[in-house]
Amino acid sequence: LAGLEPDASIAHDRLGLALHAMGELDEALASLRRATSLAPGSAGARVNLGRAELDAGELEHARASFVRATELDPESSEAFLGLALVEQAMGDGVKRVYEREHPIIKKLRRVDAVGR
Repeated sequence: LAGLEPDASIAHDRLGLALHAMGELDEALASLRRATSLAPGSAGARVNLGRAELDAGELEHARASFVRATELDPESSEAFLGLALVEQAMGDGVKRVYEREHPIIKKLRRVDAVGR
């Protein structure tokens, strides 16, 4: 698929997902990185890349991918979950990531504060 459409980010993204699922991390990373270079504004592509980087043990790269995904889509639960998993793997607090960053938590705090 990616060979037929070398500039189609979705083709590289889907190929990367399939390779990741098969445990072919090096090839998956290459395909997912190509997808993000072709579609730099895609939060979903960044999340997929971050997951593969996390599984490959590339924690700093995974963190950067998930952070970028949260910037592109501030309400992406998948991006914040990925970031929390990276923070946990790095020894940082999962709770801290969610409480500090996720807009849903911020909204809930405002609602709770009004209700008191």
